[in-house]
Amino acid sequence: SKGIDNSRKFQITPSEPKYYINYKMLLKSNIDQSRLPLHTVLYNKEPSFLKTYFWQLFVGVLIILGIIIILILRMLYYKRITTVKAHMMEEQKILREKADESNRLKSAFLANMSHEIRTPLNAIVGFSSQLAYADDKEEAHTYMKIIETNNALLLQLISDILDLSKIESGQLDFHYSETDIVQVCRNLEQEYLPKIKEGISLQCEFPDKKCIIYTERHRLAQAISNFLSNAAKFTEKGYICFGYEHITDGLHFFVKDTGKGIADENLPKVFARFEKIDDFTPGNGLGMSICKGIIEKMDGEIGVKSELGKGSIFWFTLPCKIISVEK
Repeated sequence: SKGIDNSRKFQITPSEPKYYINYKMLLKSNIDQSRLPLHTVLYNKEPSFLKTYFWQLFVGVLIILGIIIILILRMLYYKRITTVKAHMMEEQKILREKADESNRLKSAFLANMSHEIRTPLNAIVGFSSQLAYADDKEEAHTYMKIIETNNALLLQLISDILDLSKIESGQLDFHYSETDIVQVCRNLEQEYLPKIKEGISLQCEFPDKKCIIYTERHRLAQAISNFLSNAAKFTEKGYICFGYEHITDGLHFFVKDTGKGIADENLPKVFARFEKIDDFTPGNGLGMSICKGIIEKMDGEIGVKSELGKGSIFWFTLPCKIISVEK
């Protein structure tokens, strides 16, 4: 071997001894496992409960989760059904209240209409019969003026009622066309100059010499006319000023007066039907309501600012296409 040390080439490492014991025999002998030597290997050992029934437990957990999910979905479904039913009941309640309010308004409307129609009719019938017995022309002329005034009131009332019913039913005609709004306002100025009380000036504020827009000429003129008529009734001194100004995407119309004004508590009634702030002033209480209906149908906004004893400003905005302007 020529002096080679084989003990260095082949080193043997001793390992820990292992003991193999039959697990069933261990149990049968009733030997405590804690007394077994270290590194004891047990064979024929029964698998654990989890290992034995793993798939059964897995399927069971899935079934339980499925049941829980179904119960949660059913709870959410019944909650949604309950919410929908409550919402439907609330809507039905609101509809019933609206129907009751509508019936109340219709009854009040008919009662007011009957009263408003009878008032000028009584005057027409009464003074017509008196006209036959008038002794002189001056007396006959006075009776004729009263009859003519009440004829105009009656015709205006019937026209307003028809317009209001058309607005409510959506049958009010709107025919749009190119309209010179300055010309419309000038025509209204000429119409109302004779109707303004003596000592009151009618002023106009137009930023343009000509302003052509695409709108409903007749309904626009009707709204401004109602504003002017209202101002003429309640203004005893000072002035009435009307006009328009340019705003984004349209025009802002206004009628200002130095009349008696409106108290704060009466402002919410201004645009309501048959609401007369002053019972001693002629009118049927429909004009402002019709204005509101017309402007809203034209996608505009309407409002009023007023101070008791100082005057009022009635206004509305009108979204419209401005075709041309001449300054």
